[in-house]
Amino acid sequence: MALFEDVFAPYVPFGGRPMQLAKPYMRGTDVAVLQAIYNLMLATMHPPHGPLGRLIAITGAYDEATASAVRSVQSYFDLTVDGVVGVQTFVAFGQGVGAEVSYGGPAYGSRQLRVGSSGGDVTVLQNRLNVFRYGADIGRPANGYFSVMTSAAASELKADATSYGNGGFAATSIAGIGYYDASWLYTLAGGRDIFTGRHGFDVAMVQLLLRHPGFYQGPIHGYFDAPTQAAVRSLQGVSGITVDGVVGRQTFHAIGQRNQNAAPVPAGLAWPVYVPLAPVGGSVATGRAVLYFHGPALVVDVSAIGLTPGEAYDACILFGTCASGGQVAYRAATLVSDATGSAQVRAEIGGILLIPTTGWNVAVAMPPAQRGAGPTILSCGSVSPPFPVLSPAAATSSSGVETQVLPLDGSAASGSAILRFIAPQTLHVTVTMAGLAPGSTHQSHIGYGACQGSSPGPIAYALTDLVADSRGVAAGNTVLTGVTAIPPAGWHVRVDRDSAALDGAAALACGDVRTPEPVLPGVGI
Repeated sequence: MALFEDVFAPYVPFGGRPMQLAKPYMRGTDVAVLQAIYNLMLATMHPPHGPLGRLIAITGAYDEATASAVRSVQSYFDLTVDGVVGVQTFVAFGQGVGAEVSYGGPAYGSRQLRVGSSGGDVTVLQNRLNVFRYGADIGRPANGYFSVMTSAAASELKADATSYGNGGFAATSIAGIGYYDASWLYTLAGGRDIFTGRHGFDVAMVQLLLRHPGFYQGPIHGYFDAPTQAAVRSLQGVSGITVDGVVGRQTFHAIGQRNQNAAPVPAGLAWPVYVPLAPVGGSVATGRAVLYFHGPALVVDVSAIGLTPGEAYDACILFGTCASGGQVAYRAATLVSDATGSAQVRAEIGGILLIPTTGWNVAVAMPPAQRGAGPTILSCGSVSPPFPVLSPAAATSSSGVETQVLPLDGSAASGSAILRFIAPQTLHVTVTMAGLAPGSTHQSHIGYGACQGSSPGPIAYALTDLVADSRGVAAGNTVLTGVTAIPPAGWHVRVDRDSAALDGAAALACGDVRTPEPVLPGVGI
């Protein structure tokens, strides 16, 4: 996964060393993997007491924000809270090391694997692949032998990772450096047997994978409790394997037999953000864009085909939608097509703190001087990571505020709202709620004034409607333009009752936005 290794060098296998806060900061791909998995925890898990913490920037540096994130995970999983990533903390993040090496070792990721290799690390690799559609290539539960079929499954994961923007894999059948980074980020279960009393993010991923075919209906919290065990036993029963409630080699394989998804699905991963570009308005131009942060800059890598040879085009980020044409937010660079009508450009844009989950599109467009009767936008794609992607600067930026959204009039609904500037006069708002009626739809707003019973002040900005899932949990993301500051008082975030209800105008939950002083866009935006 060359992009990952280049951006977050040096390469260090995840679990290859303890990690802790030090000066200078520890740096490497292992730190970046830890940061990415932590952000995925926040997006995937729904602890009963609320979110584990805040998103952190994926920088590859073990900084103060990373240490705080690790302490949050340690506290949640009842580990020693010291901010040091040792054996037990690695296990919570899905990697067995030291005394917790699985299946007799060696540790997963500690050596290259090729056809003919055998050992506990091969078993882990096979388990991780078997819970997705790659298990069809392996064709059996893990046996610890790296066969030709196992090699084919590993190559298929490489191909899927490449399609998501993580290119640069060696064209070999070997599982090496790039493969392991993709595996740690995309295949998060299978590193050990799981049973009652065990907990960690691998348990959360098993819960997620059991929910997909309908065996598990409980919350994704990472604890192997009685409902989780019951779901495992149910799967085992219908799969004709030993019904013991233990997720081992046979059960990992049984999960994959009912999951034909590629590894990034259904969880998703926010780094890098891959954007397919589709033709617009009769154009035949297609392509892809990859967005990620490198140091203080947002990197936008755009490739396109089907262009007119020798012409110049704008690569840009739009607000709004591809269909409406949108408003140019950032002009990234100029694409010049070659004799085959293909073009590629890599640009860096400074002063951006966050890639939002909604509201951005990447487009290839005709520059103003060349626009005639044809379409302005030739190809376009929506930027939609599963959760906001923070820049390194965002970890220390004061350009945001978090507000608790509390229940009103006996409601059980509560949650939080995060308001953060991502560009000049561009505010990203994330509202997350729990305790809603499953399947219900709720309007949400930023309003003027303070929360006052069930009748807060008038609407200042409409936010994305919230649609509750089967657990009564909902999240919405909105990009607002033309906002110059978050005031220290005078705003609230509110969520209304189900829009289908007769009293749909009444507020269900509300939170006052309070800051010591006005919040302005971050320095350099």
